[in-house]
Amino acid sequence: MKILVQGPRGAGKSSLVKKIFNPPVAGLITRRTKSGIIIAEMRDYMIVKWKRCAVFRSGRMITNIEVFDGFGVEIIKQLAQFDFEKYVIIDEVGFAELDARSYRNQLLKLLNQRKNIVAVLRDEANELI
Repeated sequence: MKILVQGPRGAGKSSLVKKIFNPPVAGLITRRTKSGIIIAEMRDYMIVKWKRCAVFRSGRMITNIEVFDGFGVEIIKQLAQFDFEKYVIIDEVGFAELDARSYRNQLLKLLNQRKNIVAVLRDEANELI
């Protein structure tokens, strides 16, 4: 089963997924912080490990593609091996990672597996839709 929740920033997509899909879940999340964006591995809605993948400078976001193509790919490969989780949550696929070719390819492989996947997708500039 694949469920894609799509909408604009701030519409409540992540909140909806969290309310509907209860643990046990595993997943990959990206979250905005005051200084940038982090990518993190999640277990039952708790962050296990994370890295900063983008920073804000002079009102602009500067993305570190290597974090997506390294750390992000590592997380997706781990998620592909899990059998005990009820759902794999990907929250969210936005625009920051669209230039990370290895990350995108690994994400598409995961989406093509026979797993229950719930993905949150942002509308803006999302070529994966």
